[in-house]
Amino acid sequence: MFLFNYSKKVKIILAILFGLAVFFVVGFIVFDRSQVKDLEALDQAKIFATALERYYDKFNAYPVSKEVDLNSIQILTENGFNQVGRVIYYQSSSLFKRQVYFLSSANNYTIKVNLKNSWPIWGLNSWRGGECRLTNYLEWKCL
Repeated sequence: MFLFNYSKKVKIILAILFGLAVFFVVGFIVFDRSQVKDLEALDQAKIFATALERYYDKFNAYPVSKEVDLNSIQILTENGFNQVGRVIYYQSSSLFKRQVYFLSSANNYTIKVNLKNSWPIWGLNSWRGGECRLTNYLEWKCL
């Protein structure tokens, strides 16, 4: 036996409110995970860029590459990308969570990361996100 005898309208309103609460909690979790993927991609790009800077310190040039998906680069050694060598400057531990592209010449490089969320701190005010670029000396610029 119920302690309260709610009318049918009150029960419907409570069910709708409960449904909306569940909807918003699920939406928040999905949005939060999307932001985490953005940050993971930026972190992975920074790790790769740090390896490029170490390579540059040793050889006074960056390894040359046309624009490629960074997921296609598994390792960087003294012999270049995806080549076996004695010294490993970079080794991929997992796939990038976002689209990340890499382009380099002997004197500079650009890593492009496509973010899916708004990041006002970096100037990405659109709800659709935008592109951030990491260039020589670990300099970030978002468009």
